[in-house]
Amino acid sequence: MKNNKKYDRTFKLSLVAVALSMANIAWANNIACQPGGVDIIGENGATLRQCDLTHEITSFRSGKITVESSQNSVITDSVINVGTNEYKGIFIKNSTLNLNNLNLSVSEPLEEESSNLGIDILDSSTVNINGGNYRGQADKNSNELFRVSDSSTLNINRGCT
Repeated sequence: MKNNKKYDRTFKLSLVAVALSMANIAWANNIACQPGGVDIIGENGATLRQCDLTHEITSFRSGKITVESSQNSVITDSVINVGTNEYKGIFIKNSTLNLNNLNLSVSEPLEEESSNLGIDILDSSTVNINGGNYRGQADKNSNELFRVSDSSTLNINRGCT
């Protein structure tokens, strides 16, 4: 079979198109929402979209969503409820995270000794909140929407209620 320049060029362009599409898939790094909770650990550039974690998770977890050692990650258009028997909604450690249009509610804890926490930000983490609704029910028990360690940063941009 004779090597035809036209087919050789088409084959090379096809290889480039396949390589670009594979790079785009790898770059997007979408994380699936799991009913038992979501772990984003060591996933730079990860994106969690439209995750509904309003049901109670009975197994012990650091949070309904745990983000650890993950830079430039995003949680967008998601709903999280920290129920009366749960401790944390989102646990963030050594990460950079953008929260876009998140709806987070924290219910009051059942026991006087316990507390509920919406977002826990630790160990040189940076969290940027871009829109959404954040609500907590306060009573005599401890209940916090945000807890930020000394070495971490919380930036709240316009559009939050």
